[in-house]
Amino acid sequence: MNESPSATLESRIATLLVYEDASAALEALRLSEGLPKPGTESGDATAQLLFDIGFRLERFEQNVDAVTTYHRVLPYPVVDVRITAGAWFRIGLLRDRSGNWIQAGVGYRRALELAPSWIYMASLAQYHLAELVAAEENYGEAATLYQKLENGPPHPEIRPEKILLELGRCLLRSGDCRAARSKLNSLLRVFAMSPLVVQAHRLLAEIDEQDGDSNAAVRHYQCIVENSNAEPALKVAAAHRAAALYRSKR
Repeated sequence: MNESPSATLESRIATLLVYEDASAALEALRLSEGLPKPGTESGDATAQLLFDIGFRLERFEQNVDAVTTYHRVLPYPVVDVRITAGAWFRIGLLRDRSGNWIQAGVGYRRALELAPSWIYMASLAQYHLAELVAAEENYGEAATLYQKLENGPPHPEIRPEKILLELGRCLLRSGDCRAARSKLNSLLRVFAMSPLVVQAHRLLAEIDEQDGDSNAAVRHYQCIVENSNAEPALKVAAAHRAAALYRSKR
């Protein structure tokens, strides 16, 4: 039995996507204009193929075309919502990388709404969204997102000590110093060899100064000075601050 024209076209596109060649990916994009348009029946196969084209275009840094292709995925009715959620996530990620943070946030939120139980993707979306809302100084929402990540399963692309650091930072900025101290001390205790302990000491020194505990703050500044992972400028600043606190006690 002869293949339908649509099946033949899909086969040609799938073959092109195998090649490690930007021109093949662009040819697949050109051919994709002949794929069936969204209708009322499930279009999982076509939507997945378009997603694969977008992902391949990303591989060759054709990001504008990739975003456009991911948007073409969205109108297709699908049984597997991970196809649409994945397209929204990739849109969010590419918009994030290009500095279009409003559209990036939209992409991450739509991905989470569609497939919250797809743990691998949802964790990444939560992580990147938390970075965006923290940058907007919406520390309460950012802390909530980081707490979900802390309580969720480990993710191979997200360092747990980074979650603790950012959670501590957001809790501090939102006014919950006690919870912030707990998270930052957990980082120091569990990930003592991580370069991120330098930032944890800096934030803990800030908390101690707010609490009026100059001795504790000085200890954290001294830890920064002695840490080989600390940048020279940060070491100098920590030393100066420790000296100023010491003089204020005399």
